[in-house]
Amino acid sequence: MPRGKRPTQEDLPGIEKKIPELHQKALAYKAIRDDRQQLTAQEVKLKAELLDIMKKHKLTVYECEGVKAELIIEKERVKVTVHGTEEEEDAA
Repeated sequence: MPRGKRPTQEDLPGIEKKIPELHQKALAYKAIRDDRQQLTAQEVKLKAELLDIMKKHKLTVYECEGVKAELIIEKERVKVTVHGTEEEEDAA
């Protein structure tokens, strides 16, 4: 007994068709975002440790071999300069 042609499935409401290039870019973005978030967590931890070490040694400024760390007491911040490049962040 021969089978007839199968009817095509209609798109269900609320379900979109996959756009491969968009899907891949979204996955790549998520991976990079997740990596950045992990790095941010590490950065916050290291800044807090740096702040604690400077307090332990009662230092407001540390300068050695091109590295400068400055404790900003009013804001509980550490300002770090390495070879002329400044990065300023709040300590955790």
